[in-house]
Amino acid sequence: MRAFVGFSLATWMVIASFSAPATPCGAFVARATKTVPSLAVEQTLILFDAKEELEHFVREIAIRDPSPGFGFVVPVPERPEVAKVKTNPFAKLAAKFPVSSGVSLAGTQKGGFGGGIAAARAVTVLSRERVGSFTAFVLAASDAKALEKWFSDNQLRVSPEAEAWLAQYVKLGFYFAALRYEIQEKDLKSTTARAETVRISFRTPLPFYPYREPAHATPSSLPRDLAVWLVSTQAYTPVSLFESVSTSQTAVSEWRRPLVEHASNAISRVALVSALSDELSQLLPSNVDRAGEGELPLRVQVFEDQKRSRAGFGDIVMVPQRPAPLTGVALARSRKLMASLDPAVVP
Repeated sequence: MRAFVGFSLATWMVIASFSAPATPCGAFVARATKTVPSLAVEQTLILFDAKEELEHFVREIAIRDPSPGFGFVVPVPERPEVAKVKTNPFAKLAAKFPVSSGVSLAGTQKGGFGGGIAAARAVTVLSRERVGSFTAFVLAASDAKALEKWFSDNQLRVSPEAEAWLAQYVKLGFYFAALRYEIQEKDLKSTTARAETVRISFRTPLPFYPYREPAHATPSSLPRDLAVWLVSTQAYTPVSLFESVSTSQTAVSEWRRPLVEHASNAISRVALVSALSDELSQLLPSNVDRAGEGELPLRVQVFEDQKRSRAGFGDIVMVPQRPAPLTGVALARSRKLMASLDPAVVP
């Protein structure tokens, strides 16, 4: 299983005195208050082009108690591009490709995609721009302590649990898309805020979902729901490494499928375009067959996750359901994903 996988939104950074809220892929609180923002609902659309090895990670979240200020940081294997999505796709997606529980939300840089981290500085701000109600930063870091200081210097707090979480991604050579929500006047009296839909695009040999969260001592008991629509030219299985502690205090690791699949639909490009805006339709993966003589159907898979805690789970890599040979080139391109799946793999 590990050899096959090899081919092939994680923490909330809070002030240490707060209990850990239910969170999306990485988030932080800007200042200390009596209330702490927490995730209510997360909806994600992943458009993955296997030929171009390009993922568009489109997400919208609803936050409880937004008044203290919130944001999130998404670790990705290669330099990302961050942009606002003008038209929310999730209502049409849920209508055409429903999730069983009926999930619903309450109440850029244009420079292309870079390669490895080349900057000599410990933390490099590769881009900063306003994306709707967010200030979006794209960061590269070679030193975890320097990255923590950067967050602090930018009025963002990192909890002790999140320090170890950050350090692991710095070690792997990941990039960070940090989005700080700039509080609106309407949020000061609101119990739930819906953040704008944001797109984070990056190169990856397989669909990647930053799922791992810090090991908070007191996981939140608040309900949370995650719905994921994956669009590609083939079917994938979400895989994560789960680590539990046995009665003898020995760590036990096993592969798990952290998301429940509700549907897998083969659909024409024309039919799928009707569920998306023109903006997102232009990002659909190429589905021309190898001979260039016609179009293959696209596949839409619908997943759901209703865990109250992701404790013990690592990141998610989508593994092709159809076996494929593992070439040396594919192995090299997959190295970061392999290391994010399994800490035993040297990045």
